[in-house]
Amino acid sequence: MNIAEGFELPSPDDIFQLGELRFKEGPSEKVETMPCQKDMSRIEKFIKVAELQADYVIISVHCHEIKGKEKDKPPEFLEVFARRCIDQGAGAVIGHGPHIIRGLEIYQGKPIFYSLGNFIYQSDTVSSQPADAYEKYGLDRNHEIDDLLLEISNDYQKGHYTDKKMFESIVPCWTMKNGRLAELTIYPIELGFELPVCRKGWPRMTDDLISLKRLKELSRTYGTEIKIEAGKGVIRKDDEDE
Repeated sequence: MNIAEGFELPSPDDIFQLGELRFKEGPSEKVETMPCQKDMSRIEKFIKVAELQADYVIISVHCHEIKGKEKDKPPEFLEVFARRCIDQGAGAVIGHGPHIIRGLEIYQGKPIFYSLGNFIYQSDTVSSQPADAYEKYGLDRNHEIDDLLLEISNDYQKGHYTDKKMFESIVPCWTMKNGRLAELTIYPIELGFELPVCRKGWPRMTDDLISLKRLKELSRTYGTEIKIEAGKGVIRKDDEDE
């Protein structure tokens, strides 16, 4: 309308206009994500309040989003969010949501676990689902929750229950000194991938190092070096680093 009435000139040939937004084709295709500033500011205030009421503040964040098509890589906004939480006084950030392990970053001397994977994984024990979940698979109110779960998983032949990574996880234990990480020990666990459905999902210590090796590799992106010693992952900080 503004162009038709002479208030605005037509866009150049290399500009595409959609409503009030203008787009120009760039040299490469990419997606960038950032935290919502309104939400970020609100959370930062809560961290400051929590600091007054606790010796140590831990941020727990549930995030399913991924980086591109790589499920074991956190999206950019989660990295920005976690670091800003640390900047505001949090002592650690614990991520979960994608059901698999993501890398570990030591930022400002404090740990950021972008995802610990699953600790207990028994999604088949839920007692209900919303009506639209049933409708999506052609089921109605006469069907039970197990009917839906079997339909979703094709009798447990597809989906999460066929992904071994979702049954390989870790448990971290760490100590802080003068507000910075002093030592971190990471224990590998497994949740019974090979077991029947009724026995899957319970955490057990394991001698299998696959989860530690995966964490070690993913953490290198953040400059984090994890040593594997006696079946455990270890990070120690010398006095000079503190």
